[in-house]
Parts: sequence; structure tokens; C-alpha cells
Amino acid sequence: MKRRKIATIIALSLLFGSAIPITIAVFQMSKSIHASGEAPQGFNSAFADAAVDYIEAKIAIKEISVPSRKEGVQVIFTPHGKYANDDGSFAFPSHVVLNGFIIRTQGLNTEALNYPAKSMPIPIQGEVNFNGDAGAYPYDKYASDIRVQLIVDSGAEQNPPNIAPIRATITSSIHEWKYTASQITSTNLGEVGIHLDHDRAGSLKTFVFFQLFLIALMGLVSVIITSVIILRDQKMEIQFFTWLGALVFALPTVRGHMPDTPEIGVMMDLIVYLPATWLVTSSIIASSYRYIRLRIAEAH
Repeated sequence: MKRRKIATIIALSLLFGSAIPITIAVFQMSKSIHASGEAPQGFNSAFADAAVDYIEAKIAIKEISVPSRKEGVQVIFTPHGKYANDDGSFAFPSHVVLNGFIIRTQGLNTEALNYPAKSMPIPIQGEVNFNGDAGAYPYDKYASDIRVQLIVDSGAEQNPPNIAPIRATITSSIHEWKYTASQITSTNLGEVGIHLDHDRAGSLKTFVFFQLFLIALMGLVSVIITSVIILRDQKMEIQFFTWLGALVFALPTVRGHMPDTPEIGVMMDLIVYLPATWLVTSSIIASSYRYIRLRIAEAH
């Protein structure tokens, strides 16, 4: 009786203790959402630090797609000083250069990056390459580059010629990711280059590990229950096979609900998912073999 009580206490402790990772994940997620209100990082092109006449470029990370290796970015240009009219429109014809930028704003093409004089700034939606390897999920790391340049035709000589100074700021609204921004030394005059190193947020990692724990637990529980039934020579009910069959479909469902789940073959699959699947499958094979043997024995 004492052993049974001890086992019950341990089982209940593990059950209720599994809520700790969820609590930590919620707490960390709330911290990351609160931190999203921090001041954006600034990066200036040449001649922009003390310039009164400049173009402001607000860069915002809107979406990250690991399967397609693309990062959704929005850029809004705002002219200041001699580059702006009183209503905030562009004072001179301006051409935006976004190196490595794939435009996806509806109705826009490459020619639409030419702002005529007196035109109002419009948000430019696009994508940049999101380079990295998902093999170490959820510890996978990625990098991207954003390069911005604006050429202005003021009809007069400029120094440097036709290149508007740019003051760029970058922000992100993706709470599942944290990034480190650094300026790229550009060989193109007047260009602002920003390099971003991305890492998954701690809250997401905690959530993923909790789901991996569930997957491992389902595999272990199926083996333990099957072993107890066989070793104690207990009768196998049809409901037991139904439960094992449900586990086979539950495992990929749990894995598929992980954030930005990569394709099967990453490290977590080799360590947790595939072994758990094999444990459930082995339990089905072992219990089916015993069930068939018992039925054959009963028939004779």
C-alpha cells in the first residue's frame, strides 16, 4: 500500500508539475509583448547624422516564414526638409532602390518605386531572403539583410549627387522571434544596409519543449501500460487497441501544432518524435501478437 501511495504521489506531482513550463512560457511571452513597445533601432546613411534635409525610412518586420525562407518587411519613406512639401508629399521625383527586396504590395511593381513629385508616401510590402538551417529547431538561427537607397532628382547639384541622406529605423512585431540588428558597411553611396540575426524567443522554446515532453510521455505510457498488461497476464480489451491507434494519429498532430514546424528530419524528430512513434508502434505489435495468441489458444 505504501508503495502504491508513493507511486500515486509521484504521478500526480509529475502531472501537475507539467503546468510549470506553460506558466513560464506565458510569463515570457507577456514580457516579450511588453518589450515590443521599446524604441526602434536607428541606422543612418552617409551625410544623414546631422542633415536637416533627409528621408526617413521606417522598416518593420511583419512576417517570418521558415518553410519558404522569406521575411516579410514593410518600408515607409517620409521626406523631411527640402525633400518634402508642406503636405508631407515628395518635393522632387524620387526613386527607391531596395536591393534583394521582392515587392509583393498589391498593384505595385518595380516601376511603382518611382515617386513623382507631389506624391504621398505609401507603405511598400515585400520580402527578403531568410537564410538559415532548421535542423536544430527550436535552436535554429537565421539571418537576413535589408538594403535601402533613395535617389532624388532635385534638378540641382547635390553632394553626393542625387543621393538623399536616409535615417532608417527598424522594429519587429513578431513576438516569437528576437533579433539583433547591425549596420552593414555598404559600397553603394547613400545606402543603408542592416544585417539581422534572428533567434527564437525563449517563450517559444519553452512551448516546444513542453510539446516534445507530451510526445515522449505518450510513447512511454503506451509501452508501460502494454508491458504491465502482458507481464501480469491480464485480458486485453478492444478499447486498448483503440487507444493505441488514437496515439498513432495524436503524435503527428501534436508535432504539427508546434510553431513554424519544420519538415520531418530535424534533430528533435531523431531524439523524440520518431522514437516515440516507434514505441507506440511496438506496443501495437506486441499487444496484437499477444491478443492473437490468446484467441488461438482459446479456440483450441
